[in-house]
Amino acid sequence: VNLAMRGEYFFDDGGSRLYMALPTGPRSETRLATGTATLSYALTNNLTARLEYRHDEISSQAGDPFPNQRDGCASGGRKCEDSIDLGIIEVNYQFD
Repeated sequence: VNLAMRGEYFFDDGGSRLYMALPTGPRSETRLATGTATLSYALTNNLTARLEYRHDEISSQAGDPFPNQRDGCASGGRKCEDSIDLGIIEVNYQFD
Protein backbone atom coordinates (compact mmCIF):
# COMPACT_ATOMS: atom_id res chain seq x y z
CA VAL A 1 0.00 0.00 0.00
CA ASN A 2 1.30 3.44 -0.96
CA LEU A 3 -0.04 6.90 -0.20
CA ALA A 4 1.00 9.99 -2.16
CA MET A 5 -0.15 13.54 -1.49
CA ARG A 6 0.37 16.77 -3.40
CA GLY A 7 -0.81 20.32 -2.86
CA GLU A 8 -0.42 23.53 -4.80
CA TYR A 9 -1.24 27.17 -4.02
CA PHE A 10 -1.19 30.12 -6.42
CA PHE A 11 -1.72 33.77 -5.45
CA ASP A 12 -2.21 36.29 -8.28
CA ASP A 13 -1.90 39.71 -6.63
CA GLY A 14 -3.43 42.36 -8.85
CA GLY A 15 -4.65 39.93 -11.50
CA SER A 16 -1.54 40.31 -13.61
CA ARG A 17 -1.39 36.62 -14.59
CA LEU A 18 -4.94 35.26 -14.84
CA TYR A 19 -6.68 38.40 -16.08
CA MET A 20 -4.21 39.50 -18.78
CA ALA A 21 -6.50 38.31 -21.59
CA LEU A 22 -9.64 39.99 -20.24
CA PRO A 23 -10.69 43.49 -21.30
CA THR A 24 -9.74 46.38 -19.07
CA GLY A 25 -11.63 46.57 -15.85
CA PRO A 26 -11.15 45.99 -12.14
CA ARG A 27 -8.31 43.67 -11.34
CA SER A 28 -7.74 42.26 -7.91
CA GLU A 29 -6.26 39.29 -6.15
CA THR A 30 -7.09 35.70 -7.03
CA ARG A 31 -6.22 32.63 -5.00
CA LEU A 32 -6.16 29.11 -6.39
CA ALA A 33 -5.52 25.99 -4.31
CA THR A 34 -5.54 22.30 -5.14
CA GLY A 35 -4.84 19.10 -3.24
CA THR A 36 -4.57 15.51 -4.40
CA ALA A 37 -4.30 12.26 -2.44
CA THR A 38 -3.61 8.94 -4.16
CA LEU A 39 -3.83 5.52 -2.51
CA SER A 40 -2.38 2.62 -4.48
CA TYR A 41 -2.41 -1.09 -3.76
CA ALA A 42 -0.58 -3.88 -5.61
CA LEU A 43 -3.18 -6.58 -6.30
CA THR A 44 -0.58 -8.84 -7.96
CA ASN A 45 3.01 -8.37 -9.16
CA ASN A 46 1.73 -6.80 -12.39
CA LEU A 47 -1.65 -5.37 -11.37
CA THR A 48 -2.05 -2.18 -9.33
CA ALA A 49 -5.25 -0.42 -8.26
CA ARG A 50 -5.31 3.30 -7.45
CA LEU A 51 -7.89 5.49 -5.78
CA GLU A 52 -7.40 9.25 -6.21
CA TYR A 53 -9.22 12.22 -4.67
CA ARG A 54 -8.69 15.80 -5.90
CA HIS A 55 -10.04 19.10 -4.55
CA ASP A 56 -9.69 22.44 -6.37
CA GLU A 57 -10.71 25.89 -5.08
CA ILE A 58 -10.73 29.42 -6.49
CA SER A 59 -11.42 32.72 -4.78
CA SER A 60 -11.31 36.00 -6.69
CA GLN A 61 -12.25 39.60 -5.95
CA ALA A 62 -12.34 40.51 -9.66
CA GLY A 63 -15.01 38.03 -10.71
CA ASP A 64 -14.74 34.71 -12.47
CA PRO A 65 -11.47 34.23 -14.43
CA PHE A 66 -13.24 31.53 -16.46
CA PRO A 67 -16.49 33.34 -17.41
CA ASN A 68 -17.38 31.06 -20.33
CA GLN A 69 -17.62 28.02 -18.09
CA ARG A 70 -20.81 29.02 -16.27
CA ASP A 71 -22.98 31.92 -15.16
CA GLY A 72 -22.58 33.33 -11.71
CA CYS A 73 -19.95 35.71 -10.44
CA ALA A 74 -18.55 36.91 -13.78
CA SER A 75 -20.14 40.34 -13.52
CA GLY A 76 -20.61 43.00 -10.90
CA GLY A 77 -17.09 42.85 -9.50
CA ARG A 78 -18.24 40.79 -6.53
CA LYS A 79 -16.21 38.03 -4.95
CA CYS A 80 -16.23 34.71 -6.78
CA GLU A 81 -15.65 31.44 -4.92
CA ASP A 82 -15.95 27.98 -6.36
CA SER A 83 -14.65 24.49 -5.73
CA ILE A 84 -14.80 21.03 -7.25
CA ASP A 85 -14.12 17.54 -5.93
CA LEU A 86 -13.10 14.68 -8.21
CA GLY A 87 -12.64 10.96 -7.58
CA ILE A 88 -10.80 8.57 -9.86
CA ILE A 89 -10.43 4.79 -9.72
CA GLU A 90 -7.87 3.19 -12.00
CA VAL A 91 -6.36 -0.22 -12.53
CA ASN A 92 -2.96 -0.58 -14.22
CA TYR A 93 -1.44 -3.71 -15.65
CA GLN A 94 2.32 -3.73 -16.27
CA PHE A 95 3.51 -6.12 -18.98
CA ASP A 96 6.84 -7.87 -18.44
